[in-house]
Amino acid sequence: MNNYLPTLKQIEQKLVADTKKIREIKELVDSFQEYEKILQMLKDDIKIKKSNEDVLEEATAKTKILEPLNIFYRTYLESYNAFMQSQTAKETYDFFERYRTYRTYQLNENILERFISGFLNNFAEDFTFKTEFIGQINTANFAQAVGGVKDGSLIKIKYNQIPKTIKEAYNLRLKKFIIESHNLKLLFRENYLVEIYGSSGMIYKTDRLAKENNISCL
Repeated sequence: MNNYLPTLKQIEQKLVADTKKIREIKELVDSFQEYEKILQMLKDDIKIKKSNEDVLEEATAKTKILEPLNIFYRTYLESYNAFMQSQTAKETYDFFERYRTYRTYQLNENILERFISGFLNNFAEDFTFKTEFIGQINTANFAQAVGGVKDGSLIKIKYNQIPKTIKEAYNLRLKKFIIESHNLKLLFRENYLVEIYGSSGMIYKTDRLAKENNISCL
């Protein structure tokens, strides 16, 4: 079996470095606003007084502005055309998204149950609940409240008990708790932030449901 990990690590490092370069491009575009301000000022002056064009022409002749401007503009066009013609970023993104096994969603109390049941339906009957740290809650009392079964530090629950379990956990102001079954894990954080870990097929399904319900993916 091929070991793809070194190759992916190499790409990961390049992504971090190249993202910084893209941010520099964003900074360059932001700096264009200074050109826009100056140009607008010059255009307004010429519009107000036609003779200002002669003054501007004379000032231009006394500088070397056109030489760096020509280099700047040619370099800009070359870079822009190369950037726009390249499909590498999109192709790389599309390729690796096919193998995504986790995703974070920003939910709210109203959409939570509909979203969760949308992809957990028929996935499994039995699930387990656990907190971030042992001893955060009285597991016996919690199990009784949600209709589950205490099993050491875990609480076994059925599929139809999941909504009540989530609500009870948030009522107790737990900052992090997990519900999982088989190879699927749902990590709940404060403010209905949910991290889902599962197969790429499951993530595809959750992404589709998120899009249908206008849920933000992070």
